[in-house]
Amino acid sequence: MPFVKAGDIQIHYQEKGNGPEAILFIHGNIGSWRWWEKVMDLLTEEYRSFALDSRGCGFTDKPETGHSIRQFADDVEAFAQALNINQFTLVGHSLGGGTAMQYAIAYPHRVKRLILLDPVPAEGLVIPEEFHPLFKQWQEDKESLKEALKGTAPTYSYNEFFDQLVEEAFTASKQVFEGNIKALAEMDVSGHLREITAPALVIWGELDNWSPLDGIQRIHQAIPGSRLEVVPGVGHSLNVENPKRFVDLVTDFCKTTQ
Repeated sequence: MPFVKAGDIQIHYQEKGNGPEAILFIHGNIGSWRWWEKVMDLLTEEYRSFALDSRGCGFTDKPETGHSIRQFADDVEAFAQALNINQFTLVGHSLGGGTAMQYAIAYPHRVKRLILLDPVPAEGLVIPEEFHPLFKQWQEDKESLKEALKGTAPTYSYNEFFDQLVEEAFTASKQVFEGNIKALAEMDVSGHLREITAPALVIWGELDNWSPLDGIQRIHQAIPGSRLEVVPGVGHSLNVENPKRFVDLVTDFCKTTQ
């Protein structure tokens, strides 16, 4: 199980492939690297892919501090420095899409391409207080968490792999379940999206009830020259619901933006 010291934490990650093109994957809220496992398995040997467990998630350290989108982006930079990954295609899902946008703004020299899968709105997301007890419930009740995660992948045939996603989500720290609510509310990169110079692809599943289409369209319109791909028949998690379709979109984008 590989770890690397990155800034103030030990980050767990997985690496596959040894090709010349590096891809770095960032998972969503209360997730883990495993949300990318099927995608990484399908990538050809042209690629060397990395997926990390974010602060407080999976097997990465679980400090009580640092739960902000800017800190998550800084963690990615510390990770890239530690492994000497100089430039890469950056892929972020959901909250990880917020981290990826922040990273592309703060560290543009690293980002060869930017791919956002059902990202959170660039101006952040305020979750009404009446829904906050749900996050505490998910932290304490694995079956409740499983039902919530099913909602992020509505077309998936739930099996042992999905149970692994739930098990790893359930290990997330209290700060992830509670602190990320604040991180999403305080996030706002909307005024800086026009600074992103890397080729960008924004992907949205038409059955997604978590990332609103109007927020997706604002991101697409604000990033210069970005592409928008609306995928029919899937929800919030194309990487899990149809990883082959996702890989096809990623590799086509990489090949057409050399």
